Amino acid sequence: MTFLLSLLLHLAPVMPADSTENALLWKISGRDLAAPSYLYGTIHATCARDLHVTDAMQAALHQTEQLALELDMDDPGMVLTMQQHLFMPDDLTLKTLLSPEDYQLVDHFFSDSLGMALNKVQRMKPFMLYSLMFGKLLGCTPESYEVELMMRAKEAKKEVVGLETAEYQLSLFDKMPYDKQAAQLVEDIQDIGRTRKEFADMQRYYQEENLRPVYEMMLETSPGYADFEEVFLIERNHHWVDTMAAMMPQTPTFFAVGALHLVGNDGLIHLLRQAGYTVEPVRTEE
Repeated sequence: MTFLLSLLLHLAPVMPADSTENALLWKISGRDLAAPSYLYGTIHATCARDLHVTDAMQAALHQTEQLALELDMDDPGMVLTMQQHLFMPDDLTLKTLLSPEDYQLVDHFFSDSLGMALNKVQRMKPFMLYSLMFGKLLGCTPESYEVELMMRAKEAKKEVVGLETAEYQLSLFDKMPYDKQAAQLVEDIQDIGRTRKEFADMQRYYQEENLRPVYEMMLETSPGYADFEEVFLIERNHHWVDTMAAMMPQTPTFFAVGALHLVGNDGLIHLLRQAGYTVEPVRTEE
């Protein structure tokens, strides 16, 4: 399984707490909330034709007072922070992590498919190189729900905030050894046909608001991801729920995070319900 799926949806291999409730938009009420907040599961890169801000999403955004993303994307310092964390330390490069044959394979892919010289970007952390592949795998210029929602929030003069810092999120990619990241990149490029199919399937399931098959794909083809489940998903979800609980009584908020942060026994929906909130699906066609 390409790690692209987990990058796009932040998927963790945990059984959905209630697999019958397939929805991307959720209303949060009850407990100490005078007004509801909303939670939406995003996909971090998709084609413009597949990016739909529905009437229900727009209504939820209108009813809330601020937008909370994983990161505060209108922070002018975020781009500089991300640039500072793109590269491996200590003069490590992709060439030092791979065999000559594997490096040549990746080099040819970047040159032939992306029109890019690998030696110009080989100091980037291997997982970061995936972001350069999105357009090729999608067959379009990638667009983002986060950017679209942020633009709509700013047009409505709503505050945009982040659930975590860019420094923290980018530090997660240092938790998995770079040689394992590089090996995963090689595997996905070696079988690029399979990678494209998984990418297309994931996009289709997302459009159907059907997250369970993506979960099953991850279990079947990427058991190694379980080793990093605690870091990539569980710890973050528990921290985010505490942050959300502090925000919502003060400011009704539209939260938008990677879709598969929502599901599972350690997913946001289940954790919010455990904390005493009522969390109900809102059909996006409403």
